[in-house]
Amino acid sequence: MLGERVNSSVLKFMVDVMSYVPRVGEHSLVVSVLSYFISEEFFKDESKALFAGIAGALHDIGYLVPKVSQMDSDLEVLYDINVERKGNKLHTTLGGFILSNFLGLYEYSDVAFYHHLPASELDVLNPSHVFANIVSAADFLAMHFGSPGTDVPKDIVKEALEDHSEDFFPSILKATMEVIEKDYVWWSIEDPVEFYMRNLSSHLKESSQVDSATLMELGYFMAYVVDSKSPFTRKHSERVADLSKEIGREMKLDDNDQLCLYIAGLFHDSGKIAVEDSILEKPGALTRKEYSYMRKHVFYTMKFLEHFSNQYRDWTKWASQHHERIDGSGYPLRLKGEELPIQSRILQVADVFVALTENRPYRSSMTFSKAISFLNEEVRNGKLDGDVLKSLERLVKNGYTFPSETPISEIIETVDFLMKSYDGGIW
Repeated sequence: MLGERVNSSVLKFMVDVMSYVPRVGEHSLVVSVLSYFISEEFFKDESKALFAGIAGALHDIGYLVPKVSQMDSDLEVLYDINVERKGNKLHTTLGGFILSNFLGLYEYSDVAFYHHLPASELDVLNPSHVFANIVSAADFLAMHFGSPGTDVPKDIVKEALEDHSEDFFPSILKATMEVIEKDYVWWSIEDPVEFYMRNLSSHLKESSQVDSATLMELGYFMAYVVDSKSPFTRKHSERVADLSKEIGREMKLDDNDQLCLYIAGLFHDSGKIAVEDSILEKPGALTRKEYSYMRKHVFYTMKFLEHFSNQYRDWTKWASQHHERIDGSGYPLRLKGEELPIQSRILQVADVFVALTENRPYRSSMTFSKAISFLNEEVRNGKLDGDVLKSLERLVKNGYTFPSETPISEIIETVDFLMKSYDGGIW
């Protein structure tokens, strides 16, 4: 079966992430639904329709790279196929590369890479090219007529598709025309999330437990995506991960706990993928509404990491609890006291310490000693764990420094090279 070699937890996690990306998420799910129906009409095969639906959800994953997504601020421009833009092709190149090299979702990489190519540049005998053309047809419908609540006469939709018929294989065009006639299809995209959960996610074959190496690779990528949204946080997650692991070592936690603390640190801010860049980089104080939305990132972190729950201890909970406080003043669950395990308390201290020692739009970074003084005040106020802070103080006294070269640095270098190569006209 197509896609069966891919871990379903990783797949569900990435589709979930894509569905909440500002300006891109809803479009991705609409393309997913339409790809499913076009493939079902074309192949008359449920497994291939499922594969096409997932490929449709991931087709714009290249827009997760912050520099690409920031090329356009208007969704109508972002998805206007009549506007020739560098980002239009760059995101497909990066998308294919990301799926095959960073996430291990190589079965979907060619679909992302080729989905903006016309049929004349594809091979109808190549299955990946056929799926890419299906996604392309779905993408066309979604860009022009697929916004939930849109009520466009079917003859107008078909006429527009016919005007671009050269972009599609004749057999794909015919299947798409058949799909356009079905009211059920258009009603389904009115709630693409519900359709995805009921018809796609629930039918993915459950995979075995995700191994730690895969989790770390995925964590490195997510840390890169989230932290690169702002120059002020470019190394935040990898520093929280490393410091949490070292505090765990200092506190004599076992090797598995240290590993899981590192993984939790990489993922702890994953939910910020759903937060607009304008909020993350705002130079002044956030409004009450903006601050409330920023706080919600922990909710999205919890939601995304549900796909890895009950694996490798409770690291998903530790990651989601980094804004809780011992006195119950934190969020999102207002946990307090013994409800917070030592690992969560370590993440809390590490997150605050790293944040204080980084520049922010509204303040300069603190020295290690000043950051520890601030943390001591938080301990005295009953918010953070004193034993964890003592372990951090010992690390700093013994010369701890943040890592300089990490796997995330390699991701940054690789993506930057691809983007510079594109700018230089190699592609």
